[in-house]
Amino acid sequence: MRKQLAAGIVALAVLLSVGVPTAMAAGETPAPVTKPVTRLKLSVDGLSIKYKATSVPVIVDTVRGGAWTATAKDSWVHVTPESGIGDTTVTVSVDENPLVAGDDTVRRQSRVTFVAGDHTVVFPITQSAHVTIVKMLPLNWRPDWHSQDQAFTFDTFGTGVGFDCPVISSDSPWVTVTQSSYDPVAGTGGFTLHVEQFNGTLERKAVLLLNCAHGSNTFRVWQAPIPPLSATLSPFTLTASGQEASTVIASPYGLWTAQVTSGADWLTISATSGQDGAPVTLLALPNSKTARTGKITVTDGASQFTWTVTQKKNGKTTASVTATTAIPGGTVAPPVTTSTSTTNLFTALYRLAGLILTGSG
Repeated sequence: MRKQLAAGIVALAVLLSVGVPTAMAAGETPAPVTKPVTRLKLSVDGLSIKYKATSVPVIVDTVRGGAWTATAKDSWVHVTPESGIGDTTVTVSVDENPLVAGDDTVRRQSRVTFVAGDHTVVFPITQSAHVTIVKMLPLNWRPDWHSQDQAFTFDTFGTGVGFDCPVISSDSPWVTVTQSSYDPVAGTGGFTLHVEQFNGTLERKAVLLLNCAHGSNTFRVWQAPIPPLSATLSPFTLTASGQEASTVIASPYGLWTAQVTSGADWLTISATSGQDGAPVTLLALPNSKTARTGKITVTDGASQFTWTVTQKKNGKTTASVTATTAIPGGTVAPPVTTSTSTTNLFTALYRLAGLILTGSG
């Protein structure tokens, strides 16, 4: 009996030493109990900043006190602390974006990845490069229709050291860069533009983009169209040989030709070709018969207009001019030389004929 009692006491002691936890030592902190995570949210969706070093607070929100970790993708991004349990305010820090000579990347990107249980949230980061401001005055050029060159200057504020400046692109083939230069120490540069001759009828526009380091600016070119072939005809006045009207033909190309296409037996022009701004006289012989109409066509090869001259019987002579029109596929008229003596003789013969007709009437 005594042996059985002793064995029972020993068994009970062993059971108590194994199944019952020992008492916690005085001052000892209990181990945390991690609870399942039911969500993971951040107080800030992401970060977009300029090139300077920046730090921002971000609240990590987990329900039921779940454990979380944060990992930065790149060495220039830091997060403190990198792990925790439950709701915590962390600091996301970004280093200054350093200037690398020749690197024209305008921004860099990274991220911090937060993980809590089965939940993952990405915190994106975008940081701009060092600012370079490009200034130009003027910001546009308005050349006329001629082919020509023009030099311009620009200044940079920030840095351009180690960069290929300027890099200029044009959206139109009729504007080209013929020369460019840049002093990165002084932050000044220049470029020369060339525009081709413009034979169109409406103004045209080109846009150029000037890039230097991480900065850029826009430059615009508006080129005027070629002025139309034109002339202003004075009223016909009575002379001894008939009726005359004077004019000056404006030809932007500098050369023009004229031809009497109808009524050549009574209508003439003092010159069948000439230079821009040359004075010209139209002569209509006296008319003692029915009313008649003649035409004179003037062209510079690319465009033309027509004078329609009407003469009443024993009455006055009037003229109207059609609007200048482009000649499809036309080209500029080649230089044509007409001697002054021949032109004067031609006109003189008409005037002589007019005197004879006047005298015989």
